[in-house]
Amino acid sequence: MIKRVKVAKLRFKADDGSEFPEWEEKKIGDFLNESRIPGHTGKQAKKLTVKLWAKGIVPKESYLQGSEGTQYYVRHAGQLMYGKLDFLNCAFGIVPEELDGYESTIDSPAFDIHGILSDYLLAYITRKEFYKRNGDLANGTRKAKRIQPDVFFDMDINVPSLPEQKKIADFLSTIDEIITTTEAELTAWQERKKGVMQKIFNREVRFKADDGSEFPEWEEKKFGDIWKRIVVKNDGSFGGDKIISVANMKWAPKDDVRDDYLKTYNLLPSSAIAFEGNRNNSYSYGRFVLNDIGDGIVSHVFVCFEPIADIIPAFWKEYIHAECVMGKILRKCTKSSTMMHDLVVPDFLKQIIFVPSLPEQKKIADCLSSLDDVINQIKAELSAWKEFKKGLLQQMFV
Repeated sequence: MIKRVKVAKLRFKADDGSEFPEWEEKKIGDFLNESRIPGHTGKQAKKLTVKLWAKGIVPKESYLQGSEGTQYYVRHAGQLMYGKLDFLNCAFGIVPEELDGYESTIDSPAFDIHGILSDYLLAYITRKEFYKRNGDLANGTRKAKRIQPDVFFDMDINVPSLPEQKKIADFLSTIDEIITTTEAELTAWQERKKGVMQKIFNREVRFKADDGSEFPEWEEKKFGDIWKRIVVKNDGSFGGDKIISVANMKWAPKDDVRDDYLKTYNLLPSSAIAFEGNRNNSYSYGRFVLNDIGDGIVSHVFVCFEPIADIIPAFWKEYIHAECVMGKILRKCTKSSTMMHDLVVPDFLKQIIFVPSLPEQKKIADCLSSLDDVINQIKAELSAWKEFKKGLLQQMFV
């Protein structure tokens, strides 16, 4: 006998206003059949990969030739795929039309779908409540355990009738379209700001004073004329609640850090800059960030500088972060170690830059700040839509 479960909190009705049947508790395997059509070896296969966090299925970019001994399997449009090793990282997707015939290994299995709408199925399994709970149960204490198809098949899923699935899928699709449009708008504004910064910092665009007069030409300086390195150890004045995350320039409070360890941290005063050389980020040679959140402490691995000349911090926050300015400079004065880009401080302080007057720095900062206001507003809208969708899913799939 089919087990009946309680009705979802948020329900749709049929076009005639009638109620849909109650949802049924099923197994994932009731709707999937694994596809294993042998394809090419690793050397010949056109490969695809499942991106994390339900970001879709895309061609696999590989700079190394595949192995002749690795068997690949043909995948077809409309099939569900997941990554066995990345189940907990929400590596799920539906093969798009343009990747029909591409291939993957058994570590990214594919499944023909029957008796359930693929859009509904994907929406259900990409909820954290599904993949995290089921992945943790399947993994136990092992972090790198593969989730095999038979384990996936045995996971529970609550299923409405096909007409209600269609209603749900269409509704979520509408929200996804809004999210996609908002993401595209955000990207467009971010690229617009990047283009404006490039024109400003290359001095292709100049500002004028409030009275219409021309500002002075940008002055040639060395970094060492404006910044000096500081190494000021934490004397105990700053606790774990004042640790700064350089990656996103936010407080990263840690309550469990020992006092003796906190004393190895360095002071990063307000308006100082820190060099982040983590090779795992997207910056080719590392990057500088300016502290605009208040005095705090950072790990000793960050190289810190404070201004020795008058500056407009909001200008320098953008200037030292701009690829068009810092790309060539950091290429000259960094060296790569195993995990980091290491800054060669004497070389850095000798690098030549062009610096506008303080009034023009202020004009530039105000201009870029206005663009940030637009970008942050779009980010807030995008976050709100994502939270709205998350709330809906929680109400639907109880």
